[in-house]
Amino acid sequence: MNKIYIELHTDNNYVIPTIVTLTSLFKNKNEDSVYEVRVLGNKLTQENVELLEKALDGRGQVIPHESSLSKFEGTHPHVSSTDLFKFDLPEVLSDWDKVLYIDTDMIIQGDLSDLFNVPLGDNYIAAVKDMAGMVLEQHHTRLGLNNYFNAGMMLMNLEKMRKEDIGAKLIDYKLHKDTGHFMSQDALNDTFHEKVIWLHPKYNWMAPNHTSFTVQHIASFFDITESEVLELDKKAVIVHLTNKMKPWDYKHVWGHKLWKTYYEKSILKHVKRHYNSLVRRFGWQDNCLWMFGIPVIRINKNPDTKKTYVLGIRIKVKKRKKI
Repeated sequence: MNKIYIELHTDNNYVIPTIVTLTSLFKNKNEDSVYEVRVLGNKLTQENVELLEKALDGRGQVIPHESSLSKFEGTHPHVSSTDLFKFDLPEVLSDWDKVLYIDTDMIIQGDLSDLFNVPLGDNYIAAVKDMAGMVLEQHHTRLGLNNYFNAGMMLMNLEKMRKEDIGAKLIDYKLHKDTGHFMSQDALNDTFHEKVIWLHPKYNWMAPNHTSFTVQHIASFFDITESEVLELDKKAVIVHLTNKMKPWDYKHVWGHKLWKTYYEKSILKHVKRHYNSLVRRFGWQDNCLWMFGIPVIRINKNPDTKKTYVLGIRIKVKKRKKI
């Protein structure tokens, strides 16, 4: 029997995506895998607690929690201060020595046993490099690091973090050193300082990468084959819906159909979901000029290619030198 310890955290604004993530988690596990899940909830209403408990269906518990760093609420447009619960996990999950942390904008497409059983040794976490964050934004360079991970999925060595009082160090970084780029991700990267096991991107596939990079560039960055890259959308164990415009709000974003599939399998399946279907009909969004929902011109932040669309048809691809 494989027992896997998993933690997610949420607030009242993210209960629906959390339920969809949990649905995908349980739907795609192996029969002999046992998931014990804890959901830390930030000031949840009783109604939302009951919804989450129904989604867990006896396979975990909802735990009320409040961050000591709630004063950072509102400092980031897309992330609440609930994200800072990550700093508290070594102490809050005091009876666990290891945990798989998962963001609530993820779809789990496979069993998590192999991921949970990755040996961490003397490292703080196992995680996936953030390709866009490194190649396009140079976040690793900004922090004086060689690599930079995305903190949406982390296999965390809680035992080591407790022994070294890492939670206190993370809080100190946020209070005194943080430059405001992210709610928690810079603090985690800087404090862990690359004591990280680097994982295959299938464990945190940030699918919008396909719109920013060529298959060849992705393969080179992660040191995998091009055929592996082409399979990631359908076969990644964890798909991370990193779009700023989320698929539970908008139809015209990558991952909407995938997210909707699990919404319709969840306890919410009888509740009609209302989407903002007018988005992207007119004007510039995501580096693209939209007219009646058709991408007329799109210029990607892509170090490899510049793509031009006319009436939705790509007519030009100009190769650029790789970075």
